[in-house]
Amino acid sequence: MPKKAERKKVRGNSERPIQQKVGIRALQKDILSLSGSTLLNRLLKHDNPEEVVRQLPAEDFYWMIKKVGMEDSAIILKLASEEQWQYLLDLEIWDKDLINHDKTLSWLSCLGDADPERLADWILSEGGTLFSLLLVRRAHVIIVDDDAEAVIPEGYFTLDGRYYIRSIKDDDQQRIEYLLSLLAHKNHIGYQKFLLALASVIPAESEEELYRMRNSRLAEYGFVPYEEALAVYAPMEPHELQRESSSVLPGRLTSTEEATSVPVLPLAHIRGKTLLTKAIQKIEDSLIVDRLRLEFSNLCNSLIAADGFKVEDREILSFYCQRASGYLNIALEFLSKDEDEAALLLKIHNIISLFRVGYGFAVKLQREIKNWRRESWFHNMGWNIDFWGKPWEETLNGLLAIRPLFYTIEKNKELHRDFQSKEEIDSARHRCRQIQALDKLLSRMTLSITQSEARKLYRTFYPLIFNRWARSILGKKAKEDPLSIEEAQQFFRIVRKGQSAPPYRMDEFREHFITALMEGAYEYSEMEKNSLKDALNFIWNIFCEEYENIREEHLDSRYSPYLLIASSK
Repeated sequence: MPKKAERKKVRGNSERPIQQKVGIRALQKDILSLSGSTLLNRLLKHDNPEEVVRQLPAEDFYWMIKKVGMEDSAIILKLASEEQWQYLLDLEIWDKDLINHDKTLSWLSCLGDADPERLADWILSEGGTLFSLLLVRRAHVIIVDDDAEAVIPEGYFTLDGRYYIRSIKDDDQQRIEYLLSLLAHKNHIGYQKFLLALASVIPAESEEELYRMRNSRLAEYGFVPYEEALAVYAPMEPHELQRESSSVLPGRLTSTEEATSVPVLPLAHIRGKTLLTKAIQKIEDSLIVDRLRLEFSNLCNSLIAADGFKVEDREILSFYCQRASGYLNIALEFLSKDEDEAALLLKIHNIISLFRVGYGFAVKLQREIKNWRRESWFHNMGWNIDFWGKPWEETLNGLLAIRPLFYTIEKNKELHRDFQSKEEIDSARHRCRQIQALDKLLSRMTLSITQSEARKLYRTFYPLIFNRWARSILGKKAKEDPLSIEEAQQFFRIVRKGQSAPPYRMDEFREHFITALMEGAYEYSEMEKNSLKDALNFIWNIFCEEYENIREEHLDSRYSPYLLIASSK
């Protein structure tokens, strides 16, 4: 495909006709808001749909293809430029540094359906190395001399009686024959030269060269090689921002000779009214806004590259936009007190640097928890994270993932996702302080319990707390041992005094429970005491919910997660 021209710096006064710009902007909005079929219908109503599509930035063109889907993309591919084709192939057909030949064959077939003559021209020129490698890896070719009588094995096809081809996989045969017939129809001499040259193809060298060229093309869009892309996840301290030069615009903003279209869709996918979106709305300079769009697109592309180019569908593209915007928003919330200050940060700093700062706050919390866990009582006793139950188990699992995640419940659905705000960082930190306060309390309360006894009897920490407290209610020595079924029934009769039927309320004992356990919080700091009290309140609530509908006579040692009851057998 033709060599990509250097991207030029975006200017406030575009030299592109106003009508053309309006058409592009309208199409970009359509990609966001419309279904695939409606989008196609709207596109074809433009006066010059080909010109509008070809003026789309490659990033937005790719979003459009993912929105419509491979099966229905022939019209768009026909309208697109070879440069846009190349961008699509660069993202779709690679698995890290190796070509996925199934995807390559599928996309080349789609391009052939869209514009057979143009695809044939491209294969015979710029795309020859890629298609040659595909044939070497996925087909056998036999050349028959004119004066020889050859016996051709079954399964081979020929388009000229000289070159016989058979695919290695039966499923590939029809598509390979189709693509080769396009070449033969377009340029028969070129077709024969192409097949003759296959004997000299060295697959490893061809793939390495294709990978090098692909990386060179994608670097302009922020897709640096995997090893380099990982740097986007390198945490950055806020004070390091001051070392950056705010006068140098990053990435593709290097020339003022002419204007160019800017990818709009990545930034447009930011959801909700956050400090980030409000700060962007405060910026009136169109040049700066376009610069932010370019930088944000580069950031998303860097995140995709760092995760190995896994972009099977448009939902994944949206996922990376949300990750990028979330950590940008966190950086702005930590570093600024209002929208004006946040807007200033966006104007003077590189978006990737701001992302690294925001991500750094999550990593800092992750490191704190990793360090604490190594020294914690529960870990040294041999328990795993599931010892803490909800929501603390899920909180720790999220923070201790390769990249820290926030545990939340949204629309009655539990999930781990990227942090999106300072409030979520603070919420996760508060849960961690609750765990730390509980861990410290348990280490003091359970001095007599051995590691083997602990791991055998207690799957979670709840019985360690409730059995001890229940025994004190019964007038017995406070310890963690299991209760007999009779003791458990007597305990519930005491805390449910005066209540004859479910749901049983035990509100009168809330303060007793919390006060009794807070006695173990001697020498705690004020922050630790508050964290422990919050945790105990939560624990009491879930304890009450668990047993409020269970009559004493129906207690079963097998189904008592918070109070350990000895088996009657």
